[in-house]
Order: sequence, then C-alpha cells, then structure tokens
Amino acid sequence: MKKYFLLGLLLLLIPHTAHLQTNVEEQISIDFSPRYPGPNELVSISIESFQVDLDKSKIDWVINGSIIESGFGLKNFRFTTGDLGEETNITINIEKQNGQKLQKNYSINPGEVDLYYEADTYTPPFYKGKSEYTYQSRLKLIALPNFVDNLGNSVPANEVVYKWKIDGEVDASNSGTGRDIYYYESNLISGPIQVTLEASPVNSNQVGRVIKTISPTEPIILIYEKNPIYGTIFEQNIKSGFNVDREEIELVAIPYNFSGNILNVGDFEWRLNGNEIKNFFSNNIIFRRIDDSASTNLVSIQIENPSKILQLQKYSFDLNFGNSQKEFNF
Repeated sequence: MKKYFLLGLLLLLIPHTAHLQTNVEEQISIDFSPRYPGPNELVSISIESFQVDLDKSKIDWVINGSIIESGFGLKNFRFTTGDLGEETNITINIEKQNGQKLQKNYSINPGEVDLYYEADTYTPPFYKGKSEYTYQSRLKLIALPNFVDNLGNSVPANEVVYKWKIDGEVDASNSGTGRDIYYYESNLISGPIQVTLEASPVNSNQVGRVIKTISPTEPIILIYEKNPIYGTIFEQNIKSGFNVDREEIELVAIPYNFSGNILNVGDFEWRLNGNEIKNFFSNNIIFRRIDDSASTNLVSIQIENPSKILQLQKYSFDLNFGNSQKEFNF
C-alpha cells in the first residue's frame, strides 16, 4: 500500500518553518522515493492534496534557490542529491487559481550507513569461508556509518545515534548514541529476520538507513581424515564409498555452523552398521580392520546441541576395505 507522509513529519527531510500566505492551513501530502536517499542518488518527489486543485495550480520546484521546473500541475519532480554531507534545499511554491500562495521548504543532507553481521557459529581454524547464521544461533550486527560534518571531517561512530529495528519493532533499550553493535539471538520459532538500521549524527540532520533480511540455514556435518603426519586433511571431505588402503583410519566430524561452543556441549553419537558405539562422545574416531579381508561398512554420526533442539544433524557414509561385506572395528 502506498504511504504518504505529511510535510514536516519526515525524520530525514527536516522542514524549515512553512510560510503560508493564506489564512487557511492547506494540507499537502508528499511522497519521497527513496525515503532515505544517499549521496548522488536520484530522488523522485510527488505531491497530492485533497484541498487544493494542484492540476490548476502553478507549481515551482526550487533547488538551492534556483527554479528548476515551473508550470501548472507539476505534481512530480526528480532531482539528484549532492555528495556526502552536502545539503540540498528544496522549496515548493504553489500558486492557486485564486492567487493565494503556499510555500513549503525541505532540506536533505545525505549520509550513509552499512550493515554487516557475524554469526556466532563454529567453523574450524583457518576456515576461509564465513560462519553462517543458523537456527537458534547468535548474530552480531555491526553498523559502519559514513557521515561528514560541516568541515568535511568524518563523524566518529561514537557520535552517531543508532536506531535498531527487528522485524519492524524498535529495540529502544539497545538503541542510542554510540550503539553501533547489536546482538540478536533467534528463538525456537526461527525464520528470516528483517534488520532495519537508522543512523544519524548527534549534531546533524543527516540520516542513513539500511535494511537487510538475514535468513537462517541449517548446520551441516563434514567428515575428514585425520592423518598422523599431515593432521586433518580439509582439502577433501569423506563421502560415501571412500576407500581405505591401510589398516586403520582416524576420522574427524566437523560441525559447521552449530553454535560456537558445540565442541564443548554437543552430543556426538557414532554408529557402525546401525549399532551405537557406546561411551564414545568425541567428534573424532579411529576404525581398524579386523583381518586382511575386504569389507564395506556403514558409518554414521549424529551431532546435537542439547540446549538448541533445532541444531541437530546426521551424516552417514560407507567406508570400503575392498568389496566384501566383512566388518571392521573401531
């Protein structure tokens, strides 16, 4: 549904005193797109009134004191904002059929803010990828403001007011001056969250706004060989049908994107050919051949975070010592 914002009510577009040259308070609604423009960004403005016949009114659009467009019924206007911190003054002059005049003034001072997030989920040391946000995990949201003062100097992050919204609800207790870091932990009913961040310097009418939707994924388990000489071989994860050409193999299960403390609190349940391996709670295990015969065996592991019921995964695969069906031990 299209929303209209009354003149003087927008946070970004700070109005000066409106000069009415009539004795009747006129109501003009205005729509800016985007509502929070950044530097050098094209902005569309449209006006509407149920009290004034704008189609029969002469309308002047004035930017920084210069008339850019003038004519009857000019209800739509476009312009480009200035550089970062460069204020643009907008004046709308409306002359009605009866000669009465109405003037409205606005100023736009564009700023910028970026939003990044880090998930407090587990990945192994030296992992080059990014930890992913998963069900019931914790997020660290980081604001990176970009504002300049009247002298062209960057405004420090601790001199910026931050307003954090989660799914449209303002978190007032965690918003405020210098609150550029925000922590969020999803609950049992997890789903995509919409984070809205509005930032404005304490001593300026600049406003930056960013909206980001973050969707949770499921944690995964990958299995690697742990070599006595080379350590864990992360270059190749073990999949079903992996062939073992020696007497024993040590495996390590990596719980990617479970909550960060999973190695300390997680339940690790290994199974061999459907049978649970009792009293074994580590994420690594050694399997040994019983004899010189070939064998194929089904290995599985289930990893569960006992305090987060949505963080549970299972992974199964075959280990081959030849092609027979004889089993091997651990």
